[in-house]
Amino acid sequence: LREDFLRYRMAGYIADLFFRAISDGERDQGLWLLLQEAFSVCSGNAFFEKQSATFLHSFEIKFLNQLGYLPETMPQVARAMVSLPLGSYRNALSYEDTEELSTFLRPLLEYTLAQRWEPIIPASAFARINSDGNDSK
Repeated sequence: LREDFLRYRMAGYIADLFFRAISDGERDQGLWLLLQEAFSVCSGNAFFEKQSATFLHSFEIKFLNQLGYLPETMPQVARAMVSLPLGSYRNALSYEDTEELSTFLRPLLEYTLAQRWEPIIPASAFARINSDGNDSK
C-alpha cells in the first residue's frame, strides 16, 4: 500500500470510518469481515484506480447496511451495490449517479458517526488525572 498513495488513502479512510463509528469490543463479525474484505481489495490485484470512488461508495453502502442504517428506499445504483460483493461493481457510474450516491450517503454517514462514536479515553480515566496532568495511580 505504501507504494500506491491512492490505495493508502483509501485504506486510511476505511480505517478512520471504522475507528470513528465502531465501538471497542464490537462483536458483529460481519463488520470485521467487511473491513478485511475492503483491505484485501485495496491491496489486491482487483483494484482499479478508475473505480476507486465506486469502490468507496460500495464500501460505505455495505458498511451502513451492516450497521442497519441503510433505508429501504435508496437509489437504484445503491441497491445494486448492496447485493454485489465488495469491489465487484464494475459498471462505470455516470456523473449523475455519483452525485446521487454522494447526496444519499452523506447524511447517513454523518448520522452513523454521531450515533456510534465513543471517546477514546473513557470519562472515568479523566477523573484519575490530577491537577498537574499526571495519572494519580
